[in-house]
Amino acid sequence: VALVGAPNAGKSSLLKALSRAEPKVAPYPFTTTHPVVGVVEFENESGDGDVVRVLDVPGLVEGAAAGRGLGDDFLRHVARCASALHVVDASSEDPVGDLETVRGEIERFGLNELPFRVLLSKCDLVTSERLSELEGALSHYDVSAASATSGAGLGEAALHLRRLAHASRDHA
Repeated sequence: VALVGAPNAGKSSLLKALSRAEPKVAPYPFTTTHPVVGVVEFENESGDGDVVRVLDVPGLVEGAAAGRGLGDDFLRHVARCASALHVVDASSEDPVGDLETVRGEIERFGLNELPFRVLLSKCDLVTSERLSELEGALSHYDVSAASATSGAGLGEAALHLRRLAHASRDHA
């Protein structure tokens, strides 16, 4: 599952919170300069393990599909994934616009059919009213919210990653 989003959306923080991966996390855009893979582990009642490989892709900006920055290189990594989790910074000035920009680049790169969900990150930085407003604005997507800092919603985020991985296997 590829973690995709705008620069500084919280993708690396999410990967670090859910796996043993150690991506660089810092409070400035383009902290991630190359893809990082983490493994999210699940255990079921029988003690068997299930794992989901998660790829943290550097932030995508407008024009990425046409080669702006290293976006087309990053999108080639996304193309190798079976699904994506769009990580959107809930505290951004325009979270809906951020998602639309990234979705547009994904589509321009020809990845329209890639199964995906939306995760509003950094939910600890916004009011519950703002979070409800964003969830309403994005209600045509499968959307949830989480905070890597407070831990709120991380269990649900992990389950969404698992569902995305299984859904993509079922359609393969």
